[in-house]
Amino acid sequence: MKIDISIIIVNYMTEDLVIQCVRSIYTHLHKIKYEIIIVDNSPHNSQERMELLFPEIIYIYMGYNSGFA
Repeated sequence: MKIDISIIIVNYMTEDLVIQCVRSIYTHLHKIKYEIIIVDNSPHNSQERMELLFPEIIYIYMGYNSGFA
């Protein structure tokens, strides 16, 4: 499958906002092929919850605050 766009969400202790963001993407994007990548800089790991809710996402757990970029 050819991806038209990669949506990268950087998270630091805002798990509920990330969930709302991903749900909004699913609701509003239909005509393009995309992937969602979550980079989690939080000290706690939310991977299990995120992958349970959104099994098709790519989740990268940093384990420390590596900054925005």
